Amino acid sequence: MSNSATDIETFDLIIVGSGSGNSIPSYLDDWKIAIVERDVFGGTCLNRGCIPSKMFVYPADVAVAAMTSSKLGIDTQFNGADWSAIRDRVFGRIDPIAAGGRNYRASGTPNVTSLYQSVVNTPPLTASPAAKPSHSTPTSISSDPASV
Repeated sequence: MSNSATDIETFDLIIVGSGSGNSIPSYLDDWKIAIVERDVFGGTCLNRGCIPSKMFVYPADVAVAAMTSSKLGIDTQFNGADWSAIRDRVFGRIDPIAAGGRNYRASGTPNVTSLYQSVVNTPPLTASPAAKPSHSTPTSISSDPASV
């Protein structure tokens, strides 16, 4: 609900961060929810933590295996790594997932408003909303009670 006198929009739940907090269970479908993200949608694990690090480790493991395969009686060699190609493969897979999650929240979940700004002072929590045609543009949001 938006209060035009103060431009404060009230939510049942405000989620700070779009990583694992983005997994909203269906029993909250009737709640008005805001997700506040200061960086790339999907959180640290998806964008620069768990997933990309594992995707970088695998080519390194393959290179080490090639360099050390002689101890197993296999004649292979390591001729170098194309780090640009490895990076492009990693982020070519991750970036579309982050964009897809952001687009889904922006258009596929009418009870969820995605806001992209750093959370500094609360209450009220100020943020800039993502483009979502079904909502007005609040200058501030608040939640009672607020939990982080």
